[in-house]
Amino acid sequence: MNLLTIVFALHAIADYASRGEGWLMNADVGSLLRRSRMKRGFTQPQLAEKLGLSASTVSRMEKGRIGVQVNDLLNWIKVTNGQELLIAFLCNADVITAGMLQGILSFITLF
Repeated sequence: MNLLTIVFALHAIADYASRGEGWLMNADVGSLLRRSRMKRGFTQPQLAEKLGLSASTVSRMEKGRIGVQVNDLLNWIKVTNGQELLIAFLCNADVITAGMLQGILSFITLF
């Protein structure tokens, strides 16, 4: 996936969020959510409190049993400071290096 595709994907996510639309539902999204929560060191109940959700909802979202609204995804990523995990997810990469992140940010600032 090239940088332009990533920029368009991020724009599409932001557009869905601004309109209150969009559901994501699959195990990959759940894995992203779980990795983001664990990276930050939150338990499911701790994160649920910060997001205004129940712990069971957080668990079901992480397991891919229920859909995730785009707004919830963005709030989750913000609270857990998992932006680099989201970018890696969009790039279909396991991790994103500092160099990759710098390249993406430099590219985005061109617009």
